[in-house]
Order: sequence, then structure tokens, then C-alpha cells
Amino acid sequence: MKALLAGLSAIALFAMPAAHADEDDHFEGLPSETLQEAVSNLDAYTALLETALAGEVDQEAMMDIHELSYTLENAVQRLSAEIEALAEALEEVHLASEQWDDETVKAQGEVFTSGVRTILPR
Repeated sequence: MKALLAGLSAIALFAMPAAHADEDDHFEGLPSETLQEAVSNLDAYTALLETALAGEVDQEAMMDIHELSYTLENAVQRLSAEIEALAEALEEVHLASEQWDDETVKAQGEVFTSGVRTILPR
């Protein structure tokens, strides 16, 4: 009986992605509307993932990991967009410094340093 249940559980586990592929849309994860939200979600949900990975990754844990991955994906997407914006701000600082354009250096420097300090607080 235990062998039969184990076999059925294994079949269900492998069949689940195909059977529920269209239903995955119901998981949205927490949004990361701002850089601060992205950093916070990335920190909190990475800790949850670490905890899940430290234990037995059974069917229940796999579903938890699957669900929390949506929040992590949202955070990483926001972080990626923010890093791109920081790179653009830094390039503006670089180009403005070559032209002795102190207003642009100060304005874009603030954009850059503020973003970096959100990601890497002192």
C-alpha cells in the first residue's frame, strides 16, 4: 500500500507541471514597484528560499518554492531595470565631468548615489 501511494505521489508530482501549466497564472507574487521594495522583497524571499532549500524539498516545499519564486522574479526584474537606470545616471556623471558641467554632475550623481545606497546601505 505504501509503495502504491509513493508511486501515485511520484506520478502526481511529475504530472503536475503539465496539468497545472495554465493555472500558474494565479501566482503573481508581491510587486516590486520601487527599488526599495525590490531590495526588501529580494532579501525577505531569498531568506524564505534558503529556509526551504535547507529542509527536505518535498512536494509541499516545491509548491512553496514555486510560489515564492514569483516574488523573487518581480524583485529581480525591478532591480535589473534600476541597475540599468543607475548605469545611465553614472554615464551622465562621467560625460558631464568631462565637460565640467557641475549641475549635471550633482543631479545625476545624486540619482546614482541614492540608488546605490538603497541597494548597498552603509
